[in-house]
Amino acid sequence: MKKRRNVVLLTIILTITITFALILALSPARKLRWIENADAAADARQAIDKSDFRLKGVYGDGVFVPGVDEDNYFDCVNDYGVDPIKGTSSKTYGKEYEKLMKVAISYAINYNRTILNTAPKTSKKYRSDCIPKLLQKTRPVNHL
Repeated sequence: MKKRRNVVLLTIILTITITFALILALSPARKLRWIENADAAADARQAIDKSDFRLKGVYGDGVFVPGVDEDNYFDCVNDYGVDPIKGTSSKTYGKEYEKLMKVAISYAINYNRTILNTAPKTSKKYRSDCIPKLLQKTRPVNHL
């Protein structure tokens, strides 16, 4: 009887432990935590070195590309291409996720500004009209 009780108790503990581990592993915030320590400008320069001029986008109802001039948005996004940040979404998964989404938007703005300001002017991808006047030479954006 005691042995059976121990087996049942152990089964319950293992089930609870595995359930919490899966919840944490599948957490939407977990997929975005890398962005807290990311260096957007350095990542953009690395991409430029590989001739990758795609702009960073953020998932929402579609894909939004922050930091691109509104008047020329569609032409610029079409010319440069988009690399969406995986793990972003318009859905709300709690306060940590909301904070990480703000960081992701700041990251995308800073990344895109670096691409748009640093991409070789001789590149067929370069378009000065894609850079919003407000973001041309300002300090990095931080939404926190």
